[in-house]
Amino acid sequence: MPPSSPHPSAPSTVEPIGDRLLNAIGNLNPQFLRELKGQLKPRNLSLALGLSLLAQGLLYFMFQAGLPPTDQPFQPTHHTYCLTDGHYNCLFDADGVVKVDWNYWGTNFSHTLGAGLITILVLGGVYQLIANYAKERQTGTLDFLRLTPQSGDRIFLGKILGVPAMVYLAVFAALPLHAYMTLMGGSSLLNLGLFYVSAIEIAVLFFCAAMLIACLGTNQAWLGVLVSSAMLYPAVAVLYVLFAIPEEFFGDLANRSTIFLWWIVPLSQSRLALMSFCWVWTGIGIYWIWQALGRLFRNSKATLLSKTQTYWLTAELTVFWLGFAMQPFSVGWSDWEPMLYFMSVFYLTITIALNLILMPPRQSVQDWARYHHVNAAEGLSESETRRSIWLDLLIGEKSPPTLAIAVQLLATCLVCIAWVIAMHGYWAGNLGWTAIGILLVSFASMLMLSGLLQHILHWKLKQRHALILACFFALLVIPPILLGVADLSVKAATDLWTLFVFAGSTFAIEQVTLTALLGAFTWQLATAGLLTYRFKRSIEVLGRSEVRRLIER
Repeated sequence: MPPSSPHPSAPSTVEPIGDRLLNAIGNLNPQFLRELKGQLKPRNLSLALGLSLLAQGLLYFMFQAGLPPTDQPFQPTHHTYCLTDGHYNCLFDADGVVKVDWNYWGTNFSHTLGAGLITILVLGGVYQLIANYAKERQTGTLDFLRLTPQSGDRIFLGKILGVPAMVYLAVFAALPLHAYMTLMGGSSLLNLGLFYVSAIEIAVLFFCAAMLIACLGTNQAWLGVLVSSAMLYPAVAVLYVLFAIPEEFFGDLANRSTIFLWWIVPLSQSRLALMSFCWVWTGIGIYWIWQALGRLFRNSKATLLSKTQTYWLTAELTVFWLGFAMQPFSVGWSDWEPMLYFMSVFYLTITIALNLILMPPRQSVQDWARYHHVNAAEGLSESETRRSIWLDLLIGEKSPPTLAIAVQLLATCLVCIAWVIAMHGYWAGNLGWTAIGILLVSFASMLMLSGLLQHILHWKLKQRHALILACFFALLVIPPILLGVADLSVKAATDLWTLFVFAGSTFAIEQVTLTALLGAFTWQLATAGLLTYRFKRSIEVLGRSEVRRLIER
């Protein structure tokens, strides 16, 4: 009998693989681990896998039921999924059994399943992210997260990865079937990979937007799902159009057309080139949303972006459309009219967005006005005070965005004018100069609408956004409706459309008169100046009254 060991054996310290994996995740991103622990429960796992398998089975049996019947010889003569001759008649084998077009059947199956997976991934993730963020805000745990040493980037990344974990599991369980049907339909592994990369980037874009909506104070997850549904449909439609086009079509398109030439990049050369372009600009959109998320997480009262950031954002958007506009098209004037209108509406949208992004809360503007009023009262020289104010208006965080937006509009207006001059060889007669006049009138309208928007956003009203919608409806929608009801078309009453309709003379450039352009430019620029002056006076009064109130305490 061997002698017994004088020391008892030490207990095993081998850590289970699952615990080691969770610890590694916790070291990388504690927020991700926290969300995973709340999701990884047997009930959630079984429900996600069960529903995924059930949906796949139902879809498979539905498509099986759509196959042509094989119990009757030489029947049917016409069917969606049968191989056909040149006259769309079904082909049969020697026994009279219809020949099934399995490639087409597999393609339709994979398209349906893929669209469903993207929809479930995006809408399910958006709902869970908004609901989770709203719950943490109501329970107060969000304030606790702000006090932790984790950065906002790590917290948001942990939420995006962990909150929709069961949605990810359900989608992942359906990927083998989707990949098999896609390859069965004749698609290549490269196209399958491109599709998955595109779907992931679409989901990331929607998830970041959902987090931004939640950060802005939205508690209704169903509202985020409703908005996402409206935006997701065209995104998925474009995605499937790109992947439904045969690869050889891209080469033919590149040889026959320069429409998809962006600066010097031939986007239509291949599917990979076109998808890479989409990835880059979708990534840029994700980057700016992520920047806004970081600012709001650190300070819920901050503007979505700083003034300096919006300069870069506006420049990037200008580079985007200018890459398509700077093409040597040998076309008539009728093809340039929509481009003028597009530029006007494009920059009007940017102007509205800049006001909503850059307008600080009323209290921040009040603090800024008080600060500069105190500086002036303390005896600083007029030049120093003026320099400080101008600098703050350009890049300050709490100052009104009046000057910053005006500078961006002026810069983009000069870019548009430069574009018209660069295309001078394609403008008949003096129409190029008329186009410049129309652009000047459009940008004067933007300055006027920007001043009005800043006024309304600065007011102490609970229904400011409803008032904004009413004002913009009255200024942008009602005038063309009234002129249309009066049976005054753009070409029949060009001067009226120029004076009272935004970019109204764009499609009647040959009938536009210099008097109408000068009149529209003058009254809109004068109105913009008056609104800016009144806004400036209201802020000065606000600063003086705030200082007086503090002194009287």
